[in-house]
Amino acid sequence: MLQFLTRVVESLGRHITQSCKLCGARGFFCEFCRASHPQRRPIYAFEIVTAVQCDGCMAFFHRKYDVPCSVAVACRPHLLLHDPVIAC
Repeated sequence: MLQFLTRVVESLGRHITQSCKLCGARGFFCEFCRASHPQRRPIYAFEIVTAVQCDGCMAFFHRKYDVPCSVAVACRPHLLLHDPVIAC
């Protein structure tokens, strides 16, 4: 059963990220690195290993930033005026 589910998730992931432009357009850009990467790649809600969604503002960002919701860029826009944008 685990192998079956793994194949299904991988197949759907390929569909969303590579095959279907409509599904691919439903991705999000990291609130921390979107400004610094001209060739940025969207992140998707199912990428639970690499992405996390802010409970406060519903924005997505990479887990590697390890930032609590209260300091997410979308939650606190004034941080952009004081802190440089972190690059991926």
